[in-house]
Amino acid sequence: KQLEMEDIIIQDCRGQAFDTAALMEDHRSAVQICIRELNPNIVFVPCNNHFLNLGTVHGSLVLSNSVTFFGTLDCLFSFFSGSTRRWYILIERTGITIKRHVKQDGVVDQMQ
Repeated sequence: KQLEMEDIIIQDCRGQAFDTAALMEDHRSAVQICIRELNPNIVFVPCNNHFLNLGTVHGSLVLSNSVTFFGTLDCLFSFFSGSTRRWYILIERTGITIKRHVKQDGVVDQMQ
């Protein structure tokens, strides 16, 4: 009924991401079964961002030091990235550079 109310044509859908929270397990299964009855071709994919966020929240509640540590890192990054002059001084003094992930075929092989 909710799909009809939202004017969602489930037959046109090919994939659906869902929250991986453990407390949603029963609810998610029931919803997936109903949707699969309407469209057996749909693929359900867990949303890792929700899972990682839950882990981060739990970790920060358990270890208050981690909140302080990552908060300090965030402040430092904001301070240095707010000015190109400060950023270059940071790089010059520490010798640290930010590495970028490259996902192009061939380039990744050369890096390994």
